Amino acid sequence: MKTELSVLILLMHIMTLVSCQEQGEIRLTGWSDGSGGRLEVYLNGKWGTVSRQTDPRDNDLHLGFGKTVCYQINHYNGDDSSIFTGTVTSLNHYLQNTPGKALIKPNASLHQVLQDLNCTIKKGQNPRHILRCSYKISQGNRNHGEDLAVLCPQNASNYDNPHPGQFTLAYDRFDRSYGDVYIYAGNSWVAVSPNSFSTDGGQTLCKELGYTTMTGFGFSSSSSIISPVYKYVNLPSMSCHSGYTCLLQCFSKSNANKLLNNSLDIQFNHTLNKIHFYCSFDIRYKDIVNSPYIDDNCTEPYHGAQTSTAAIAAITVSVAIAICITAVATTTIICYFNKNCFLYQQRKKTAYTNI
Repeated sequence: MKTELSVLILLMHIMTLVSCQEQGEIRLTGWSDGSGGRLEVYLNGKWGTVSRQTDPRDNDLHLGFGKTVCYQINHYNGDDSSIFTGTVTSLNHYLQNTPGKALIKPNASLHQVLQDLNCTIKKGQNPRHILRCSYKISQGNRNHGEDLAVLCPQNASNYDNPHPGQFTLAYDRFDRSYGDVYIYAGNSWVAVSPNSFSTDGGQTLCKELGYTTMTGFGFSSSSSIISPVYKYVNLPSMSCHSGYTCLLQCFSKSNANKLLNNSLDIQFNHTLNKIHFYCSFDIRYKDIVNSPYIDDNCTEPYHGAQTSTAAIAAITVSVAIAICITAVATTTIICYFNKNCFLYQQRKKTAYTNI
């Protein structure tokens, strides 16, 4: 039954790719391996180009934007990415110095769909999805002289520089929006047993990868591009909250450290059914869903039960105020009935005056 369900979901996903792209899906129309070319984004039912009218000498903005694009198409390995703004001629002139690379000219009917794109949050941190950047919806300009092109690290992917305890979805080397759940353990990518992973975990994983929602799940038994050997692990007990944006938040402190310290027991099974998730980006949730970054707290040992400094300060102030109010109230009550207290004497004096 699981096999049939997996095949059905896979066919549905293929049909979706053919007939209806996801909101915010991007592609680089140029190099055959998808690692460079003119940036195009699917937005509101159509493909279009992207422009960003900023100073071309602003390297920080360029690199920040390039990292976001390359990470989203699964073609980022920690190196700086390049970005170019200009005409087809100038881009082709640059690519002429790279044998075998030629930029594909955009369809003349394409409009610009995004402009003034800025993906730089702060140094070393960038969104993992282009729609988490700041931008404006373009009015349909067809002047492609300001189109952006991105060149990502060649022959590299997001899988190439993992850290222990890192999770990912793997099926297509250049698309991490869907696939089987894998964790980096024992110095290699290992499948996660579906018996130890929940749909709530899939929702959290989608957020960790830069998406907003999990749109479906299923099971598969095929090998993966990142781990052709049938190795798997059973994860420790996990409990995910709707507000979590990193899977490590779903584990206790001790269990999270097991993931980060390569303490998981790796097993082998040639008939393992793996759990398969599909992620998408819903633009309506852009401003209310926390945005994980490339260098974010998803590499920290544990945050599920941690309390922020601000929260600790707020709790401390609240407790102090409660103690003060209790002390004042208690003192007032005691003094009201104590002959040596001013309140008692005033009460008696008032009572005597009213006679």
